[in-house]
Amino acid sequence: MPTTATEIQERWLTIALPTVATWGFCAYQIGASQFRGDELCTWWAATLPRESFDFLVDHVDAVLSPYYLLMRGWVRFFGDSEAAMRTPAALAMGLCAGLVAALGTRLFSRGVGLRAGLVFAVLPVVSRYGQEVRPYAFAALFATLSSVLVLRLLEKPRSFWRAAAYAAALTALGLSHIVALLVLPAHAACFLRTTRQKPYVSIAWRPFRSFALAAATSLGCVSALIVTGAHQLSDQIGRHGTMAELEALARAMIDGSTLGSLVIGLAIGVLALRASFSSRQPIMLRLWAAVPPVFLLTMYSVLHLWALRYTVFTLPALALLAANALDRPAASQRFRLCLTTVSVVAVLALGWSMHIKTRSSLARSSGDYRAMADDLARLAAPGDAVAFGGSKVIPRIPRLALAYELRHGPELTDVFMSKSMREMGLFVAEECEDPHACLSPTVQRLWLVTNAPPANLFEGLPRARAQLLAQEFVVREIHQHWRANLALLVRRSVDDRAE
Repeated sequence: MPTTATEIQERWLTIALPTVATWGFCAYQIGASQFRGDELCTWWAATLPRESFDFLVDHVDAVLSPYYLLMRGWVRFFGDSEAAMRTPAALAMGLCAGLVAALGTRLFSRGVGLRAGLVFAVLPVVSRYGQEVRPYAFAALFATLSSVLVLRLLEKPRSFWRAAAYAAALTALGLSHIVALLVLPAHAACFLRTTRQKPYVSIAWRPFRSFALAAATSLGCVSALIVTGAHQLSDQIGRHGTMAELEALARAMIDGSTLGSLVIGLAIGVLALRASFSSRQPIMLRLWAAVPPVFLLTMYSVLHLWALRYTVFTLPALALLAANALDRPAASQRFRLCLTTVSVVAVLALGWSMHIKTRSSLARSSGDYRAMADDLARLAAPGDAVAFGGSKVIPRIPRLALAYELRHGPELTDVFMSKSMREMGLFVAEECEDPHACLSPTVQRLWLVTNAPPANLFEGLPRARAQLLAQEFVVREIHQHWRANLALLVRRSVDDRAE
C-alpha cells in the first residue's frame, strides 16, 4: 500500500492514464458509423412504450433487460443520437482500462499495470465495443472490478463490506451479461493453495466460505434472468438449422479481421500463452483468459452461444498476461518505460487501419440506410408508402434502420405490414398474408427498399406480392446505395394495366 503522497500520486496516475486514453479513443468519431443490427435493437427497446417493452423482454432478450432499462433512462435524459447512445459504453470501457492498470499494479508492479492498461486502451477491439450500444463494455468493466474485489476479499475474508462489495460487483456482472459469469472459476481458483506434500492442491476453506457465500448471493440475484434466458435460448435454437449455426460460427471467427488486427491478436495470444506456462502468473488470470472461450466453443453444439463479442470481458486478462510476459524485473526503470512505449506504439500502429475502419459510416451497417433516409426525406411526398423486399427473411434490420433514421419524419405507411413492430412489442412486424387486401388503391407512389439488384427489384418478395407490384406499378427511378436500393414505384393508369 502507498505510504507517501508521491506513491499515492503515482498510483492514481497509473490508473488515470489508461482511463483517459481509452476515453479519448472511444470518443473519437463516436457517432460517425451507422447503427448496426444489434444497436438498432437496443434503440428500439429503449424507445418502446412501457407495455410493449415488458412484452418484449418476456419473449426475447430477457437477459438484456437490465441493460435495456439503463438505456431507457439514458435516452430520456441525453437523447437517442448515435453518439449519445454509445457514450455509456465508452465511459464503461475507460473505467475498465483504469481497473486493468490497478489490477496489474496489485498483482505485479506499477510498470506492468501501466503497460497493460495502455495496451488495453489502444486495442482496436476495445474502442470497437466501447462505441457499441450493447452491454459488452459493461461486462468487461464488472469482470475486472469483481476480480480486483475478490483479491481484496482474499486479504480480509472476514470483512463484511469487502464481501458485500464483491457480491454487488458480481451481481452487476451477471446483470450486464450472463455469459461473463464464466469468470467465476478464475475467482474460485484464487482460494487454492499449492504444496509440495500430498495433497498438492488444497483450498483455504475459511476465506473460501466468504467467497462462496458472496457468489451464491449474486447468483441468487440473477437466477431469474438465467432461467428465463435459458428458456428463451432453447426456443431460438430450435428455429435454426445446424448448417446455419456452423456458418454463423465461421463468420463470427473472422468478422472484422484485418492483417494488423490479426497480428495484434496473434502477438497478444502468444505472449499470454507463454505467460500461462510461467509459475509467476496468477492462476486467476490464466483461467479468466482461457475458460470462457474454451467453454463456449466446446459447448457450442449445445448452447449455440459462441460469438467473439461475448468474450470481450476476457481482454483485461489477456492484456495483463501479455504485459507481464514482456516485463524484465532486473532491467532498469528507463528500459521498462521504453518497453511500455514501444509496446503501445506497436499495437497502435498495427491496429490503426482497424480503428479507422470501425469508424467509417458503413462499418457496422448491412446497408447505407442513412443515405437512403436522406433520399426519402428529400423526395417523399405526402401519402407515399414504403415496402420492403430483397432478402427472403423478414426485413427486420431495414425496418429498424429506417425507423431510426426517419424517426423525425417523414412518416411513410408500411403497406405490407398488418401489425407494426411497436404493436407487436417485438423486433419483427407481422406481414400481410393477402397483399391485395393490404395495398390500398389510394397509394399512388410506393418506395421499395430492397437489397435485390436493379435488374430484378422484386427478387426475394413473396410471389403474390411481387406479381401485384409488377401489375399495379411501374418503376420510375432507382437510387442505388451500398448493399441497398431504393426504387420509386408509381401506380399504372387504367389503360396501362389493360395493356
